[in-house]
Amino acid sequence: RILYLDTETTGLGGSGTVAFLVGLGYLTDNGFEVHQFLMRDYPEEPYLLRHVAAGLDRFDVLCTFNGTTFDVPLLESRFLMNRMDRKCLDLPHLDLLHMCRRLWKLRLGRCNLGRLEEVVLGKPRQDDLPGSEVPQRYFTYLKTKQMSLLDDILKHNAQDIASLCVLLNHMADLYLHPEKIRFSEDVYSMGRALERINKTENARHCYRLR
Repeated sequence: RILYLDTETTGLGGSGTVAFLVGLGYLTDNGFEVHQFLMRDYPEEPYLLRHVAAGLDRFDVLCTFNGTTFDVPLLESRFLMNRMDRKCLDLPHLDLLHMCRRLWKLRLGRCNLGRLEEVVLGKPRQDDLPGSEVPQRYFTYLKTKQMSLLDDILKHNAQDIASLCVLLNHMADLYLHPEKIRFSEDVYSMGRALERINKTENARHCYRLR
């Protein structure tokens, strides 16, 4: 009952920034499902937020990538601006950015999602729209109303959400079986992470594997 969430926005923050696309993903008996809610123009924002709230209410845990700093505060502000209840966002929150930094930053340095997909999961993206180009692409769509301009944004968002699920399950497997880790820096980082939460015996096991 984990909900994977990612937003595409009109900017990097501030009072004028809006989440024009919110994607929600989750595991089912038949595989992984992604539902995307798109704001075709600004008056549709309340409807988008209602769908997001309904989706959040069905799950026990929220999983994002940098969501504690960006996605969730932005959505909270948009709920408040629209005079809507933001309690749906009060779920236990797994922010994979911080978890990934604890495990891989020593070896990789930069831990953005694209780099983790390529180096950790071995699945580099092909023909992906850079996140920095998303706002301008949306503004061009608003002027022209050409829906095809949004295709790459929808694809980018869906890939982000699917990667969250794969990455979380990969990390969980490594913590259960640290002997699978190929790099000594990662084993050491895992030991330090476990030691910080008082999992002393598990940490010692990692240190012995080095």
